[in-house]
Amino acid sequence: MSALTVVKFALENGDSKFHEFLKDFPEFFLEMVRNELIDKKIVGMKWDDLILRVEWKYNLMEWLKTSDFKEYARAFIQKKSIDHPCQFDSQSLINIYGMGFLNEKEFKGAIEKDDFKERYAPVRSQRLKEL
Repeated sequence: MSALTVVKFALENGDSKFHEFLKDFPEFFLEMVRNELIDKKIVGMKWDDLILRVEWKYNLMEWLKTSDFKEYARAFIQKKSIDHPCQFDSQSLINIYGMGFLNEKEFKGAIEKDDFKERYAPVRSQRLKEL
């Protein structure tokens, strides 16, 4: 499925929570579509995956604004949010940063060992039911 088809289905099928988000933060959604979907491999992505990804990234970026991370760490984390979408959260970052893992290989290994998937599974399941 092409990126624009996924976006179209997300816009058509998203719930009121997602549509409210779009009203409040249309630029955030458009930036994600431009930078993270267009001309990228999104094989298997469905419209509800896009909604979850947008909400995950927005929450992560909002948390990052108030975190104690230095600017270089914030830039690194923003890049990793594109490379590894929906694979870590603020708790993962606190753990990873505390271990000093701010290079690609160590970061990827650390998120694979992190228990994010267990923390995120109930949130994901509940949100999918809502959609």
